Amino acid sequence: YSQSIMLEYESIKGYFSEKDLIDKQLIERILATKILNYLDNFGASEETKLLVASFKEFSKNKIYSAVLMEKLNKLQNLQNGKEAKSFILPDEKGNLVSLKDFRGKNVVLGFYASWCGPCLEDFKYLTIVDNFFKEQNNLVFVFINMDQFEDFKKLLIDKKPLGKHLNGIDNPDLRKVYNTELLPNYILIDKAGTIISDKVEEPSSDEGRALIQQIERLIK
Repeated sequence: YSQSIMLEYESIKGYFSEKDLIDKQLIERILATKILNYLDNFGASEETKLLVASFKEFSKNKIYSAVLMEKLNKLQNLQNGKEAKSFILPDEKGNLVSLKDFRGKNVVLGFYASWCGPCLEDFKYLTIVDNFFKEQNNLVFVFINMDQFEDFKKLLIDKKPLGKHLNGIDNPDLRKVYNTELLPNYILIDKAGTIISDKVEEPSSDEGRALIQQIERLIK
């Protein structure tokens, strides 16, 4: 049901409930997983909010409901037009850096890890994007690594990726506010610190061209 996630969700719930093929605990798990997929794909839309509310009425499993609410709250914090929540994180030398340090520049904020293949693939195309905006001097790349600190330093030595890199593994507030489970994950923030897109093209998409076009469109 590509036209309606609400219809798809209700159809799945109705099918398994009416057929009595599996017990309710498994139905709850299937539905909770489906809603998590919807949240990843569509964010905190009116439909996904309704689905989370519907699930809480249907399910007695407080753990599943809590996971869905935590995910929904994170995505609501990242909605377009909201101020990006600031943070203070160490770079590879241990120097503390704040998101507010980049005010006055448009920021591509990315989350990644050394074990994430698509993340490392994206790094190969950053130079193309960076070169396109270099003359304007109004765009910076800030990447938050979710590895252990020693692995983080080793990756920067081995790969030498472009951008400013910080480590967020020991920051619980970062995990609460930002969508750090889904990697790679990118957010576009304007010069005033406002989120202008939480659905950003990956740098490797069309060899950087898709991201260039999106940034041009949004910052203008």
